[in-house]
Amino acid sequence: MKLTFNLFVVCLVLAMTKVHSKKQRRTNVNIAVILPQNNSHIFSIRHVVPALEIATKRINRRKDLLPKHKLVIDSKDSKCSIRYGINEAFLFRENRSADVFFGPVCDFAAAPVSRQIWFWNTPMITSGAMALSFLENKEKNGNLLTRIGSSYNGAVDAAVAALDTFGYKRVLLLYQDRSHDHILPRIGYFFADTFFKMLSGKLSFDYKLLGTLSTTGGISKETARRVILENLGNKYSGK
Repeated sequence: MKLTFNLFVVCLVLAMTKVHSKKQRRTNVNIAVILPQNNSHIFSIRHVVPALEIATKRINRRKDLLPKHKLVIDSKDSKCSIRYGINEAFLFRENRSADVFFGPVCDFAAAPVSRQIWFWNTPMITSGAMALSFLENKEKNGNLLTRIGSSYNGAVDAAVAALDTFGYKRVLLLYQDRSHDHILPRIGYFFADTFFKMLSGKLSFDYKLLGTLSTTGGISKETARRVILENLGNKYSGK
């Protein structure tokens, strides 16, 4: 609950600047939530919006925080899609019902929205957008995007620290592209992409796709063993 409440404070600091710039022609602070409806995602509308509603009610009841403003939440389904996410953002914009965006979270859905908010001067807060490109493009697209969750960068930093500790300089990265799409689309690809970009030029680096699966299940032990035996050898062994 404290985390949710603190996120709202951050949200309000960003959004209130925009509302005040309009000379208080309206008292609502419109929070546009763009998340997937599919409950297989831990950040679905059903999982997230109830917590936001609780925080909103707490803030609206207090007279010392925003006595002249009221927080209003509206949510739309991003479908974790590059098409639906930006479409819902445009609809929010057209209806003048977005002073701040919460989400999208999925990288494909978040990418076009994070670029468009620069033209709208509307902040975006997300626990997703974990790909390295969001960090690389932050200054180019302005500082309106705030990522409050973890990122692939942190996971890669941990892997690099392990490599440095043992002095390994040659790496073969085996990954599964779509094994966890029900949680976050193409999480394996984005991690591998971040790993490759951050390590390129530092190591004799190569990476290989460990199977291309159209299902959400994992790869079999037999397939994993075969791929490892076929690809590991003197080129990737030792230091």
